[in-house]
Amino acid sequence: MATRLALKAVFPYLPARKAGLDGTLVNPVRSGTKQPHASPCRVRFSLPLLSYLQVTSLRSITRNMSTSHPSPTIVVILAGGQAERFGGVDKGGLMVEGERLIDRIVARINDQADSIVLSAGHNYGLNVEFVTDLMSAPAGPVGGIYSVYMHLKNSAVEGFYTVPVDGPNVPTNLIAKLHSPNYSSIASDGRRHPTFAWWRMQDLEKVWKSWDGLSSISLNNLAVRAMAQLVEWKGGGYFVNINYPRDLEKFVKGA
Repeated sequence: MATRLALKAVFPYLPARKAGLDGTLVNPVRSGTKQPHASPCRVRFSLPLLSYLQVTSLRSITRNMSTSHPSPTIVVILAGGQAERFGGVDKGGLMVEGERLIDRIVARINDQADSIVLSAGHNYGLNVEFVTDLMSAPAGPVGGIYSVYMHLKNSAVEGFYTVPVDGPNVPTNLIAKLHSPNYSSIASDGRRHPTFAWWRMQDLEKVWKSWDGLSSISLNNLAVRAMAQLVEWKGGGYFVNINYPRDLEKFVKGA
């Protein structure tokens, strides 16, 4: 209960998850839903205030947590890029096997997360929170990580995970493998993939305190500064990225 109350203090407009008789959660994430007007603040939410205490049980609250996960499992989808290599198209809306790329990503992480947050300028019609980049944030995906960190920094959250909106094969064991109470971590399959990562708040705090105010910083640079450890996956294909139109064509042909 303390976990949900802490998360509620951070994201007061979280969508409710209803628990069935067996404690299984029914997540309301869906596309095509009419959304209420956005909040005037920079961090905007798509749903009215709901009480977790009224619709969830202790069993459902702890569904995705173990003793090694003392705080909410928050997964941030990095979707705020300009997609210049894709002609400026919003990649979250690209269709892959009859569904939008954003919907595919949400479906693959939904069972791994207590809360899904979009680092983006809108929420794609989904019942999830979205956080826009702060004016003071560096450019690129690190700006999204910085902005989410700034929103969470006064909470009791241990950290958060990130996945890219253009990574259609997110591993279903991503959170279980990446999490560590002792360090931040990034995924690897022989090659580093810093968009698929676990970021501890205390590691990011050290980075921002020593940040030299660069207008741009790469994810690899952020991982080095945060002293993130590599977590290896066997085999390939989990961390494919749709960076160019030819990547999408290749992925669809091989799917």
